[in-house]
Amino acid sequence: HYVTAGYGEGRVMDAFDEWSYLASYEDLLQAFGADGATATLHYVTAGYGEGRTMDAFDEWSYLASYGDLLQAFGADGVTATLHYVTAGYGEGRVMDAFDENLYIASNTGLIHQFQSDRSGAARHYVETGYGLGLETAAFDAQQYLDNYADLQAAFGNNLELATLHFIANGFDEGRTDDVLI
Repeated sequence: HYVTAGYGEGRVMDAFDEWSYLASYEDLLQAFGADGATATLHYVTAGYGEGRTMDAFDEWSYLASYGDLLQAFGADGVTATLHYVTAGYGEGRVMDAFDENLYIASNTGLIHQFQSDRSGAARHYVETGYGLGLETAAFDAQQYLDNYADLQAAFGNNLELATLHFIANGFDEGRTDDVLI
């Protein structure tokens, strides 16, 4: 098809990324390991019909999760994805150990820029924040809850919801995680 029609239609042959596809699905990694050719065949024969995509793996969050990978690969998301498929998965590494919300809340200058863009926040950390030494876990969600009875009533002891509230509303309301005296 590519030779007789696809080229003329402007289709490209390298649009499918077998490494991102593999990295996106643990069951495929278990079944195929780092066999990109088999992963591609799977996508053509079954994955597409199953609604699978190659974009569920977030290379920025993966890189942000591991300082050793940042040191080794810098902001090279392609190499990070390949590392996950060929080594990281087998080492027990996970894509989402980096807490984007905590990073955003810890660096209030990022709140308006990344309020609803978690992958963008991870990418910011990889490309900029890491090199600048920005905090990744300085926001104290428990202290934030302790400071405000209305938040305790609304969220109980859910630190994730408290962090999300700070990002979405609390910062603009002038609320803080500093100890109130």
